[in-house]
Amino acid sequence: FGMTYPQWRTNVRVFHAMIELADGATVTETGHACGWATTSAFVDTFTRTMGQTPGAYRSGSAGSAGSAASAGRVPAEGGA
Repeated sequence: FGMTYPQWRTNVRVFHAMIELADGATVTETGHACGWATTSAFVDTFTRTMGQTPGAYRSGSAGSAGSAASAGRVPAEGGA
């Protein structure tokens, strides 16, 4: 399938985080809601996977039509 289970799980979590952030949730709320124990762990993983911080993603998606899912943005293959 091209990726390990931990990579897949991380991509799913980041994808759900993208939706939460696009819907206006804070970075801290999003990190905890998507299963990260700390905000810093969430920011690190999101940044490595997406190439930008969750705060930058949230700012860039503010005011855009639709959520991350409907916009067709999909996380890149990332680490655990």
